[in-house]
Amino acid sequence: SLVIIPLSQKLTKVAAEFKLAQENLYRLTVSMGTLADRGAKTGHEISEAEGRRRQLNEVVQRAQNELKALDQRCEQLYNERTKILDNEASIKTQIDTISSKSTQLRGYHDTLAKRWSEFAHKVESGEHDRLNQSDVEILLAEAGLQKFLTPLIQAQIITPEGSQLSYVDRRFFQDMKLCSTFPLGDRLRLLFHLEFVRRHRNIFSAEKDDTFRRWTPSDVFSWLDSIRCHKLQDAFQALSIDGICLAQVTQEELVSEVLSASHETSYTKRRDIRSSIENQLWPKLIELKKANNLYTEPPQPQPALAHNHPHNHPQPHPQRQPQRQP
Repeated sequence: SLVIIPLSQKLTKVAAEFKLAQENLYRLTVSMGTLADRGAKTGHEISEAEGRRRQLNEVVQRAQNELKALDQRCEQLYNERTKILDNEASIKTQIDTISSKSTQLRGYHDTLAKRWSEFAHKVESGEHDRLNQSDVEILLAEAGLQKFLTPLIQAQIITPEGSQLSYVDRRFFQDMKLCSTFPLGDRLRLLFHLEFVRRHRNIFSAEKDDTFRRWTPSDVFSWLDSIRCHKLQDAFQALSIDGICLAQVTQEELVSEVLSASHETSYTKRRDIRSSIENQLWPKLIELKKANNLYTEPPQPQPALAHNHPHNHPQPHPQRQPQRQP
């Protein structure tokens, strides 16, 4: 019995320990289950967190791309703004230049308007001898004959104070040796416009004229074709002949000038040119003038003494009553 008692106690102690161990094992098993549940839940949360992380990474990547695009757009806008500012400065400079030029043009316009008013008043009142250099410049410019300004100044026909335009006639070009400088058409146009101003107290306007005087050189060429004188076209072109010139030219003048402009050395061909003008062109021109009420009978030559020649004692053209322009 001395041996059994300690073993029983030990068994009891071992049984108690075993029971305690089972309880601890149960608690550990329960803890393990709880940990397993928590582990599964944690794994699920980790999986969700990873998914969220990926989503956030995508959002961040898109945001970075958008930020990069915004940076590029900002740079473009900045460059455009710089260009706009540069253009604005350039436009402002142009505005200032145009404004200054506009002021100058306004003053120039006022000056021209004053010059035109003075010129028109002198023309309408028939004060042709009072036409000064400025007035004649306007007259020549309106007629497209500015080329005659310098010769008229050099011949002292026009001065800053006045003019002697009545002396400008066919003899003037011969005496001043200007026939080789200016073709026949230009010379006759100048004489016509001067005479028109003296007679009508107005400037000739081709747009308002209903006669063949409004013809251009091309119209004259067409007329030459219609009367079968096309071989004269080269000479007419060299002489700058238009409708006004046709209305003013004399037969002798036309023959002489065309022969000179043709540079033809063959006598036979020169006779053909003369015959073509005298027998073919001139009768048609007379018919044309009559159809347009521009024909006047040529004056009959009158014998005169040399000392009574009107060129030896130049007289200004008499003032004529204004006539209505055709």
